[in-house]
Amino acid sequence: VFQAQESDDSIEMLRALIAAGADPKRETSADTLSAAAVTGPRLTRFLLEAGANPNLLDHERRPLWWGTMKPGEDDGAIELLILMLDHGADLSLRAPDGRGPVGQAVASGYWYIACLLIERGADWKQEKLPGGPVPQLLGWEILRREEYPIPVPEKMRKVLADLKGEPVAIPVARPREAGDIRIPDLLSSASIDKLEEARAAVDRLAQQPNWVRRLMAFSQDGDSTHRRKVVLLLSLKPEALPEDVQERCWMEVREQIAWFDSNSKSYPKEPKGWLLKETAVIAVGLNSVSGPARERHRADFTGLRDRIEACRKANDPSASSLLDLK
Repeated sequence: VFQAQESDDSIEMLRALIAAGADPKRETSADTLSAAAVTGPRLTRFLLEAGANPNLLDHERRPLWWGTMKPGEDDGAIELLILMLDHGADLSLRAPDGRGPVGQAVASGYWYIACLLIERGADWKQEKLPGGPVPQLLGWEILRREEYPIPVPEKMRKVLADLKGEPVAIPVARPREAGDIRIPDLLSSASIDKLEEARAAVDRLAQQPNWVRRLMAFSQDGDSTHRRKVVLLLSLKPEALPEDVQERCWMEVREQIAWFDSNSKSYPKEPKGWLLKETAVIAVGLNSVSGPARERHRADFTGLRDRIEACRKANDPSASSLLDLK
């Protein structure tokens, strides 16, 4: 197999070996079938039909068929994976860290594959993913695609509807009007140093439908800097935020405080006040909304206030630019 190609000669050679007694079912290493998958679908199909096991574990103790999860937005683009699924791939197997195939696909950004696996019966409820449960993350992925815009495969909409127990709904494309704000553009230009411009942009964005959920959808798209921008923009209009969104924003405040503490511990002689500038704006906005979320995070607010006061007492050069949380 390691020497084989996607050719008649290679297939005939393997067929002769099997006729002489070679048995793919006795294989205990994932290397053979994995090598076939790298070579191509014809060789892979031949081995699977001869009894090769797609559930053997690779060197990371993951089912070898997971290695055929690749980017693709239709069944033709993921032929190898479908071959594995059609020839006994076990959807119940999980990695040593507890992650299952749906979690692996989502973590890799392979949403079409995640939806295909769910359609085939893979469990998604056990997946512990940053950001929330699979249905919520899938809904946000669809919102992000619509915002760019990027085509959304019908399978993704169908699976989301099935998970929510709702009929499939394909929204009518909303025409772009002069002055409309695209969230990717807003995020690229948003800055704590241009706060009033950002506030004015959020005011305009708030005139558009479903703007909070559309903006929240981008909280899982990109690195921590990107996520902080989303939370900053949401905090500029806190009265519009439902409780679950407030909670997510407060958790970002908590993470930023932890980030500040970690940096202060690692570099105790360097001023760190500038790390709290954005956090303070977010916290003041969130704290202006009464309710359960604010009460749950009172200690986060007072903790941030104490750190800012400590920066002032230490004559941190950035202290003068920090909001007063008293």
